Amino acid sequence: MNQTANYQLCQWDPTDRILMEDFNKDNGKIDTALKENTDAIAAETTARASGDLWVRLLDLTVEAETQKWDIDLSGIDLTKYQKLLLCPHLKGNTDQWVYVHINGTETECGQVPMVNEPARQNFGVNELIFLPELPKLYILQMGATSIVANPGFAGVCTVELGAGATHIDTLGLWFNGVAYRILEGSSIQIYGFRR
Repeated sequence: MNQTANYQLCQWDPTDRILMEDFNKDNGKIDTALKENTDAIAAETTARASGDLWVRLLDLTVEAETQKWDIDLSGIDLTKYQKLLLCPHLKGNTDQWVYVHINGTETECGQVPMVNEPARQNFGVNELIFLPELPKLYILQMGATSIVANPGFAGVCTVELGAGATHIDTLGLWFNGVAYRILEGSSIQIYGFRR
């Protein structure tokens, strides 16, 4: 007996024996799938009606110091969001910037300051906004640092994700120097603004 691709429902051939238990299994699968879809639609409707279009997608913390923090974003479907808001809170053993890399490329797409020690040169706060206009991703950076000559900063970077892309594989937060480390307890929160 053949089965359908998505829910593995029975598809009988003329020579197959038809059993009531096969119908019962199929009805159970259909009932479960319909209930999941109904619940998802109800949750989306409630969120939109309440004006709550932001959804927290990730909340991660560094568990051991590292030079490069690669964050898996492959589960985030960019077609569902007008924009992503990234809020990094990084601690480091240096006053150098951490650089933003998309999908493991060596190209830098922004800088993130440390937040652990106000006396350091690049102490500050930062937000990254990802605007997906697929296959391109526009990255806006806003923030402020303790540098007297440059207390505020902003930047824009464009990344080509490739034809048919619907997600980013990895977001990399990397130090350029091998002696520099993102320290344990650093974190990032990522929010999506629904379409």
